[in-house]
Amino acid sequence: MKTVEEIRRLNLLALRQRFSLSAMNAALGLNARDSTLSQICNQAQSSHASKPKTMGSDLARRLEKDLGLNVGQLDADPDAWPFPNIDR
Repeated sequence: MKTVEEIRRLNLLALRQRFSLSAMNAALGLNARDSTLSQICNQAQSSHASKPKTMGSDLARRLEKDLGLNVGQLDADPDAWPFPNIDR
């Protein structure tokens, strides 16, 4: 089972098919060259911890709001089958 951080990263990668990183940064009111989203996509090591940089709930909700997505959309596993009683 994937963690919410893994799911958010996968959904962020999918959003890159629709929006450039600079467009997402602009929607968030960040500098177009801000590297936060890129570091999350690339699983860059955090400067203060020995684990990859992840997207927290605050950033996820803000990105959803600023891009016109549904609340919680970045937390939805794109590979999950929504019908547990029905085989694929």
